[in-house]
Amino acid sequence: MIEKRRHSNVGIVSITLGIIGLLMIFLPGIINSFVLFTNISILSMNFLFLFSSLCLGILAIVTGGKAKKQDDTYGKYGMTLGKLTIILGSVEIAFIIVFFSGVFFL
Repeated sequence: MIEKRRHSNVGIVSITLGIIGLLMIFLPGIINSFVLFTNISILSMNFLFLFSSLCLGILAIVTGGKAKKQDDTYGKYGMTLGKLTIILGSVEIAFIIVFFSGVFFL
């Protein structure tokens, strides 16, 4: 007989936060491709979404650790998505800072 595994609520929250965090990293690019904004609003919108996604990534790692202690596989997946969110968000923030600081225009 195959035993069904039940996932804890903390594991489900962890994987959900990780997925939403990843989507929020790419959301400004999708919005900017359909609507034209000025440079100031693009920067402020990018930083708002990136800061929010970094916060969600941290929350996904914290809740994933709690779920992993309860032997929930969703906790492991949520922690992985949270780490990926933080890495991609940090790279994108660094790219925005370098690109808009004028380093390429020297």
